[in-house]
Amino acid sequence: MNTQKLVSAFFVLATLILTACDNEIHENDRFIPVEKKVARRAVLIEDFTAQRCVNCPDATDEIERLQEQYGKENVIAVGIHSGDLAKELKDGKLVPLPLWTETGQEYYNAQSIINFGQPTAIINRVDGWGLAPGKWSDVVGKMLETESPVTINIVNRYNDRMKTATINIEIMSNETFQNKHLQVWLVEDKVKGLQEMKNNVTKDDYIHNHVFRTAVNGTWGEAIHIEKGVATKTNHQLTLKEEWKVENLSVVAFVYDKDEEVGVLQVAKKTLANF
Repeated sequence: MNTQKLVSAFFVLATLILTACDNEIHENDRFIPVEKKVARRAVLIEDFTAQRCVNCPDATDEIERLQEQYGKENVIAVGIHSGDLAKELKDGKLVPLPLWTETGQEYYNAQSIINFGQPTAIINRVDGWGLAPGKWSDVVGKMLETESPVTINIVNRYNDRMKTATINIEIMSNETFQNKHLQVWLVEDKVKGLQEMKNNVTKDDYIHNHVFRTAVNGTWGEAIHIEKGVATKTNHQLTLKEEWKVENLSVVAFVYDKDEEVGVLQVAKKTLANF
């Protein structure tokens, strides 16, 4: 090959290389597919319990075991004191014990808990209604393996002078949902009180945790519409009762569908105040 042909070949090769470089897409201009964002699903255990239910402490132990295994942020329990075992006999009449609430009794009646006996639970309001504690682990484990399109962020503000709380909820979703409900509850931990135990033992200083105190936004919550990619926001105010200890209070918020095949889409819990 003579020198002229060599030079020509060199320029052809150089042109091809430069052309190839011009066709390359800059790293910052490349299209990077974004995966569909999903949230880890938390599980709500509505634990129907009572202070005169001798087997209910076993249910509490099971909840603590599940929370230790999966994390308290993933297994959120609410103890709903209700039924006749949440009352005591005085002067021939059943009188509610301190942890019983009218709203909790309404849940008890609506879910026909009397047919299941206590302790029993409703988990994420889907499928297994009226589950005995021995069945909770399998149901919770399977539900935690699924994902949720919904995230819930709770921001609480507490006014110590007025004894009032402001609860702000923000819901995000990668899907649009209609005809859903938002339920906001107040629960209290470390409540010392009576608890009947097995073998005819009664403890006056038993520590009750995740005790249902009140439904902040009504017994069955409020109807909400969730738009894909748009924040759904709610705001609620609450005056605390004197006997509630603010340092032990938390807000539990969950989005649910009354259809039992859907149940709770997501649940979150946040302490009411930070001291």
